Parts: sequence; structure tokens; C-alpha cells
Amino acid sequence: MTVYYVALAIGILAGIAGQMLLKAGADAPDFVSQLMRPSHHPVPEGQMSCTDCHDPHKGRAITGGGTALHQKLRGGGMGFLSVNETCFECHNAQRGPFVFEHEGVRQGCVTCHSPHGSVNAKMLIDRNATLCFKCHFEEQHVGGRIFIGDSDHTTRLPQGTCWSAGCHEAIHGSQVNEHLRY
Repeated sequence: MTVYYVALAIGILAGIAGQMLLKAGADAPDFVSQLMRPSHHPVPEGQMSCTDCHDPHKGRAITGGGTALHQKLRGGGMGFLSVNETCFECHNAQRGPFVFEHEGVRQGCVTCHSPHGSVNAKMLIDRNATLCFKCHFEEQHVGGRIFIGDSDHTTRLPQGTCWSAGCHEAIHGSQVNEHLRY
């Protein structure tokens, strides 16, 4: 009986993927495969559609550059949305303003997140154990001390990753701490 339910689930997912391919057009296979990854926007579940972020009548979204399309805003009216503004339409808490903003937010949400889906939690482009080190370099000093920036992290690194260890929890920005601690 279990084999039947597994086969049924695979069939349903294949049907959803096929419907999404038909709606999205020739460039869709890569996007559909991303949307079927473990961490994704709820498009396959029918709670969201491609048109929530992309207007199909106003041209193509620019790869890695946001939608940059004139489109209807959730709050009413029309506007050209930047790479972050498209995300902020739904993810308002990450908008700020913050007294201490994470540089990655200014560079764009896609610096850390894959907008269509990822195998990593929170649609991150890399595992959280290595994501921060793409921009924040660690250096080993004399005596085996490990520095990230100008701060000695030797005793902190074994506790976990940057935010899972409880150190840099305000990852998008902070109102009170320049090191995004809270």
C-alpha cells in the first residue's frame, strides 16, 4: 500500500510540474526544477504563482537582477520594483530601515537567497555553515587564533554557524548592534 501512495505523490508532483511548465513557457524547466527543491516559494502548492513576482506581459525578468518590471504593487498602484523591492512586497520585516544594515541586503536578496528554490533551508544559496564566509573572510593568525574581520572567533566557531550559535541573529539588520547580534 505504501508503494501506491509514493507513486501517487510522484504522479501528483509530476502533474504539477507539467502544468507549471505549460504556464511558464520555454525557459521554465530550470525554474520548475528549482521550485521542486525542499526549500521553495509555495508555487507548487498553489499558494503563490509566478505572477506574484513576475508580470508576463511586461517582458522578462533580468537574471540575477530582480524583476525590474513595471507591475502592480500589493498595496495598490504600479511601480518598477528593484531586486529587493520585489522580495519586500511579501517579506516586509527584512526591509528595515535598520540603523545597522547588513551589507548583503544592500547588494540584493539574491546575494544569499535563491528566489525560486534551494536544497538549503530558507532558500539560501549555500549551507549556512559556509554562506557567511563567501564575504566575511576568516584568517588564521599566530598561535592558531582565527579572526573574522578584526574579531577573534577562535572560541566561537565550535559553537555553530554565525546565527545558529546565537551570535549574529539579526542577519538582515539591527537597530542596536553594529555586529548584528540582536
